[in-house]
Parts: sequence; structure tokens; C-alpha cells
Amino acid sequence: MPESTRSIRQLPHFRVPVSELAAWMDRQRGGSWWSVDGDRVLMQRLDFPCPSDELAKALESLRGTLLLLDSRQTPVATGETLSSEEIGDVAYLDKKGDRVFRFCWEERPDADWLLVEDRAMEQVSRVPEETEE
Repeated sequence: MPESTRSIRQLPHFRVPVSELAAWMDRQRGGSWWSVDGDRVLMQRLDFPCPSDELAKALESLRGTLLLLDSRQTPVATGETLSSEEIGDVAYLDKKGDRVFRFCWEERPDADWLLVEDRAMEQVSRVPEETEE
């Protein structure tokens, strides 16, 4: 994701009700793990990285609207509202192939924050634990 010192509010972005992000996250079940960097509310509620179902549950308890950076090759968003079915379409893929989203809260002047998929942790979580004999 290209670095920018400008706030999402000043860049092409979408609006995402937090309930829609929770619904999208809930559909990522099956071992998907995520980290959050920069959102103090979520970072106080959860230990990261965490599985998508835990993050979905935490998001469901929150209210508000998020602004999501349009990280597509040619960003053209002008504040349109995305549904849970559309969120994945605007993910930035980092060098490892993990999905990255840059958000900020519409209602709060907090700094931008990142939601980052952790596929390495997903792989580790799938390794069966060795049993003691």
C-alpha cells in the first residue's frame, strides 16, 4: 500500500458501516487471521493477530462508519457506501499476498489504521499440535 501522510479523508475513499465490515469479516472464517495497527479501541479489546471470527464479534459491538481508502490501481471513490459483499474487492495485496485495508473512523478524529491479513499465522494455526504420549 503506497505510503501517504494525507488522511483518508483527503484521498479517494469509500464509506463502510462497521456492521458491514463485521459481516464481511464473519464470512472470512476458515482459518483467516488478522492484525490491526493503529486503532486504539480494537487494540484494547483483542490480542492480535486473531482469527476473523473474534474480530467480527468485536466489530459487531461497535457502532459507526469507517472510511476505507480506495487502494485500487486507479482510485476513483468519492465516498460511496460499500456493502459487505464489496469490501474484499478494494483490498490492497502486499508483497506476501496478504490483504491490507486502510481505515479511519468517520465520526472520530483518530488517525488512520490498518487491517492486515496474516496468512502466515493462518498456516501456523492449521498445524496439528503434537500429542504427548
